[in-house]
Amino acid sequence: MKHLLSILLLFFSFASNAQTWKSVPRIDTTLTPIYRFKKPWNQFEFNPYTNNLWFISDNGVSIMETDGNFKVIQDNGELGNLMTGIKLTFAFTPNRVYYASWYESLWAFDNYVSVPILSGLVSYSDMSFNEDTLYIVASGLKKYTENGGLETTNIYQSKVVAKDSFLYFHDVGSSNQVGYYYDTNVLDFSYITSDPLYLWGPLNDIKFSNQTDTLFIAGENGISLAYNYFTVANITPSNTTNMPSSNVL
Repeated sequence: MKHLLSILLLFFSFASNAQTWKSVPRIDTTLTPIYRFKKPWNQFEFNPYTNNLWFISDNGVSIMETDGNFKVIQDNGELGNLMTGIKLTFAFTPNRVYYASWYESLWAFDNYVSVPILSGLVSYSDMSFNEDTLYIVASGLKKYTENGGLETTNIYQSKVVAKDSFLYFHDVGSSNQVGYYYDTNVLDFSYITSDPLYLWGPLNDIKFSNQTDTLFIAGENGISLAYNYFTVANITPSNTTNMPSSNVL
């Protein structure tokens, strides 16, 4: 009987702390604004400093806050004149939220209010973040630090990802290769080239694992896993029975 009571108390303890799930419909302009949820097609990401979940498209943003409420931003002036194809991208630091787009400017988005930070981001393509530093692809890789200003390099790429001391890029001029910087000073760079575990072929995406510093390189021939600027494993049709599509990331 004592064991049964212990099990029942444990059950009710878990039940009282259970997570509440919330379903959110897709875009429907006939609904009240809070339910005009924007599905992400450009970025889907946690703000690691607040745990808010951001759903980002080019013509709107939806934020699920930690209390379960939604903030929906849909071309109402808070982010300017939004439209399909502007490549709206957000980045998060301990102190601020930032966004950039093909309008060639970087903005802070403090308390959901836009504050201009930088202009002249010609040919903007991508942005990544690491602690208080942003890495922006716009006519060369630009490194913006909140307390240190802006640095620019002349290497042109289409995508950049940063985490801890690692900084990788996908060079638009060499579509089958991933490059890396020796350190986050963004001065010296090289490419992952002849490593035997590197899968050659057209690339689709590069992205870090959420829990580690492992980089996943997704391409048409499979997925390469890189660490410390070396590929250490791969996933291909020859070593798995359930090969995901090229859009796995």
